[in-house]
Amino acid sequence: MSTTSNVSTNAATFLMEREVTVGSVLLLSLPLPRSWRKHSLDTPIYSTYAEVLFVEPSNGKYVVGVRFISSAKARELEGGQAKKERRREARVQIPVAMEVQKLDEVGCVISNEMSLTENVSPGGAMLMVFNSYDIGDTIRVTAFAEAFSSMAIIRGTSLGEDGINRINIEFCVNKFPINV
Repeated sequence: MSTTSNVSTNAATFLMEREVTVGSVLLLSLPLPRSWRKHSLDTPIYSTYAEVLFVEPSNGKYVVGVRFISSAKARELEGGQAKKERRREARVQIPVAMEVQKLDEVGCVISNEMSLTENVSPGGAMLMVFNSYDIGDTIRVTAFAEAFSSMAIIRGTSLGEDGINRINIEFCVNKFPINV
């Protein structure tokens, strides 16, 4: 969660606790005036993709500037990023039980399931799941045994050789505590 400090019809700036990478794609939900929207005119909250244009440190947090983009442009940018190595921390091959809650555009839970990580790092994880997810979906994950909870974005999906779906997620709020 964050509060915008400056917003227009095509862009916004806001403060984040976690650093993001310039060029990353975010899915934002905000109460943008209907006259500024390009779609979703009948909903109270406007959900749109945004490309990160700049990130500036500010008192232990980060000022993030974004421009709003179409879902087609988001897919194009995400496809380009998937080809690059974006991981800042190494993944550890450990199973961690996590509850996965899929959220709608206003943050309400629309489905949940228990999952197991295939690997995890402070910044993200690969989870084995049975429900259907799309790249860009917003989820909340909770690892009860580790007292960890965070919002996350689906960055990739795949089908394992065992026939079980995998999702690659990036934690958006908290870092996972790796105690190895």
